[in-house]
Amino acid sequence: MSRHVIAETTLGGLRPVGVGQRRTLDAWDQIVAFLEHDGQLGPDHAALFAEPVVDENGVVEWYAPRDSESEAVPVSSLPEAEQESVRAEAARLTDAISARADALRESMREEDKRLGETLATALFVPEDTDVLYVQDGRPVLVNWGTLKDVAAPRLSVLDEVVRPRAPEPVRPPPPPILRRISRILVDRRWRWWNLLWVLFALLVTAIMALLLWGCALGIPFGNTFLSYCPQPPTLSDDLAAERRRGVELQAEIDRLEDQLADLPRCVPREPPPPPPPRVVPEPTPAPAPTPEESEFDRRREEAGGSSGDITVTLIWDGDSDLDLVARCPDGSQIDYTQRSSCGGELDVDANNQSSSIMPSPVENVFWPDGEAAPGVYRVFVDNYEGRSAGNAPVPFQVRVSIGSDVQEFSGEVAEPGGAVPVTEFTIE
Repeated sequence: MSRHVIAETTLGGLRPVGVGQRRTLDAWDQIVAFLEHDGQLGPDHAALFAEPVVDENGVVEWYAPRDSESEAVPVSSLPEAEQESVRAEAARLTDAISARADALRESMREEDKRLGETLATALFVPEDTDVLYVQDGRPVLVNWGTLKDVAAPRLSVLDEVVRPRAPEPVRPPPPPILRRISRILVDRRWRWWNLLWVLFALLVTAIMALLLWGCALGIPFGNTFLSYCPQPPTLSDDLAAERRRGVELQAEIDRLEDQLADLPRCVPREPPPPPPPRVVPEPTPAPAPTPEESEFDRRREEAGGSSGDITVTLIWDGDSDLDLVARCPDGSQIDYTQRSSCGGELDVDANNQSSSIMPSPVENVFWPDGEAAPGVYRVFVDNYEGRSAGNAPVPFQVRVSIGSDVQEFSGEVAEPGGAVPVTEFTIE
């Protein structure tokens, strides 16, 4: 099973919406994770949003939210009855998400208010575009989180898209116009051109007689007038000569095939001998820990972080709020909105509030021995709030420890740029 590209669009002429300085398109991971694990919603609500992948030119590839062999198609291409069913399901899902967003915005917690605003802006779609698709009978949205780039864009476009359209009333046909016939005049005078019909009948009779004669139709009592049948033409000398030539050519082909069968067969060459075995050098002893490795351990231990069979640690400098994200093989992820999943746990989350800035910020995700599910894990770093760094990129370092195998990665991430992929690893 694989995820298909539903559609490819461009941000040209569109205005991405967002909360603060973060685009809603870049919060797809957080939106899907919240909807899937929310007690009032579920996976069907999360599958309404196609996953956007934006390149540097503003071209967006929209991926299907579910693994399926079937292809997603625009709802507008379906029959009218199927369109109404899909639009009704989309209306049910969007109404539930909108109600949940309103409830979150009324919360006293700042994180809930921000999440509610993100859900509400995700339901914005531009007008005059095909935004509703269907896959396996379930609705899927593209171009969500954007509006038409005009002075006053319409905000209720999605409600018009998902509501089933009422059929247009059928107007009864106008009554026929009846006119009274007062009288009918019949012309009984003789016309000379009536003789043309007699001539036409005689001509048809003559043609039929000639056709029957040519077809050699016999009649009883020995009359041969309609029994004419011409003799078939004999074969010409040229045609007989060509037939003899064909027989001779076929005999020549048979003779050549017999000669070809008697020729010796080609014998393939023997393969070359295999190369000598490669000599593997003796492994060198592991080097002593570097200052960077000691810095990872020092910050993690001071913050009370744990280590396990798999440990992923993020460190940086300054008061920026960077977030460590680990995406699991089943599509769920571990981040500040969902601290545990697929056997792992986020036990250190630094600089998440302005009142608790750490001098040596660190975030840590670990999996105890034997708890990690098999599959491919992906690691991302997101700049949730730059604070004093503003929109400038913030340098960071990530260390991934799997048993005795340790790898370190460096990078930088800016606040409006979205999550940055760092690495991925596979657990057998």
